[in-house]
Amino acid sequence: MMDQHLSIEKELERIATTDNSVKSLWGRYIAMKDYLATQYYPWIQANCPYFTDHGQLHIESTIETASQMLLPSSKNLKKFHALDFYLLLCAIIWHDAGNVYDRSSHAEQVSHMVQEIKKEIFFSPTMLRLITELVKAHKGEDGLEVPQREQDCVIGAKTFTVFPRALAAILRFADEISETRSRISVALLNEGKVPKENKIYWEYANCIAASRADPLRERVVVTVEIEADKATERYPCPEECKQYSGRDRSISLIEYAISRLQKMNNERAYCAREFGMYTSIRKIELRLTLTQCSERVEEYTNEFVLHDSGLHDDTYPKIEFFADFFNHNPHWNPKKIMEWSRK
Repeated sequence: MMDQHLSIEKELERIATTDNSVKSLWGRYIAMKDYLATQYYPWIQANCPYFTDHGQLHIESTIETASQMLLPSSKNLKKFHALDFYLLLCAIIWHDAGNVYDRSSHAEQVSHMVQEIKKEIFFSPTMLRLITELVKAHKGEDGLEVPQREQDCVIGAKTFTVFPRALAAILRFADEISETRSRISVALLNEGKVPKENKIYWEYANCIAASRADPLRERVVVTVEIEADKATERYPCPEECKQYSGRDRSISLIEYAISRLQKMNNERAYCAREFGMYTSIRKIELRLTLTQCSERVEEYTNEFVLHDSGLHDDTYPKIEFFADFFNHNPHWNPKKIMEWSRK
């Protein structure tokens, strides 16, 4: 069983070196990771210039976050075996590789990419299919419908039962909350090198000082720090949050940040239905702070809890709090921030 100082990588290595029936899993995984690190990760940014990082650093961050989600006290972790770790890790290292070819369909691109190495690394068509399905599940409001809930797999003389949809949910939510300023170059942002159409994504990432899963308390803690002079800056509104834009189709950074946190909470509710057999994340604790000249503004230092609201079925949740946030916390309204900053 894992302890809080181990990662899911180390756990796979430990099991694979002590159980001959799954001995090959660790070597296959490392070979695959090395292949991606040399052949794909360095070129993702070349195809997606000025996107936030989708390469090696983001992969390591997602592995770390998934590891945080699967601490010893997480319920039923004993159900996790070597094949679960292998499938989850393979899906993590592949999930953004398709950006080399196309940003909008990057999850689907993996299907043909894995064909290049299937003979050397994948030991059965079932493994190939499962990993591809896990990757496809990490986007879209019906993404988690792609993998099956339960699947039997044979390795040598052993039969393992895996739960692909639960694994996909772990990947999807770990990816969602692995968004911090580590995914950008703060130097390039401050130098004004980031194009206007990408800047809001960089500024949002720069606001996320920290994000961590804490299943011991069934929560994710997100620390957001926004500079006062940037909070009210307006940017072209991304399509996914156009309902919150102004008449000029722009949105302020604070409004965009709240819309993204709303999405994060919906992703939590969507994924938690499936990964509940392994871990429990019932809420997001948001620590939101406005800063000025590198100092915290006391009246703009607040904590909020984002959780479920009302009844929902198996469809993608629609837990809205954008309007309520600004109605109940009027001092965070962009106009109020501007008035405060002028004092």
